[in-house]
Amino acid sequence: RVVFGLPDKVVENKINRGEIACAKFLPGQGVAGKVFESCRAQRINDVSNSEKFSQKSGTYANSILCVPVPTEDNVLGVLNITNSRNGAFSEQDQETLVEIAVQAGAAIERTNTIDALLQDDLTNTYMGPFVERRIDEEILRSARYKKEVCVMALTIDGLYDLRADYGDDLADTICTEIGAIVSAQLRSQIDMVGHFGDGWFELLLPETNPEGAVILGKRLQGAVDELMVETPEGNCFQVSISFATGAPKADDNCRTLLRRVDT
Repeated sequence: RVVFGLPDKVVENKINRGEIACAKFLPGQGVAGKVFESCRAQRINDVSNSEKFSQKSGTYANSILCVPVPTEDNVLGVLNITNSRNGAFSEQDQETLVEIAVQAGAAIERTNTIDALLQDDLTNTYMGPFVERRIDEEILRSARYKKEVCVMALTIDGLYDLRADYGDDLADTICTEIGAIVSAQLRSQIDMVGHFGDGWFELLLPETNPEGAVILGKRLQGAVDELMVETPEGNCFQVSISFATGAPKADDNCRTLLRRVDT
């Protein structure tokens, strides 16, 4: 989820950094859920008098235009805009947003196809060299546009000993599980995680300051703490992770930044 244009920029930034959770709707719930389920746009120009809009308190929205983001045979999500500057959304506004959503769906589908070719088979995260290239690009972008960016080094504690004690199959399973847990906690289409070695991951976190990166790291540790691993003998144990974060300094590139974070 990404938001832009909220009156309160502090809230907007916290939402985009994952520090504030937005309301979530299942298919069929609320305007977004109904649009997702039906694959049909909805335009509501007075949410206070609409039965379709379920969240009337604690919202910045006065009017809403919501359209599906389609692919050839699926719906990826929905695209919302709220509070028309003209006071109400028009039919032309809806047609324009539908066209944008169609193009966005096609672009995301192409990206997903490319992503599949760049994924690490063991962890279903990106391959390390691809993430390194993206970190270099993001460092340049952050310097040019004065945007914040952080990276995070994440390791599975004691994986070498676990591999020696219990074998490759169990150790690989742990890597796969950790990769899934980390990926699930990241912002889709914004953050990126790559597998750089045995139990070693690097995360790229655009639009994230060091404090936000630490918050994410602690959230990841909490999620991993809930993972229970069972040995072939039927014994169970917990797995833990360690992390370190850093932001680029002047003249940093991917290698120098990761070297500083990893040490």
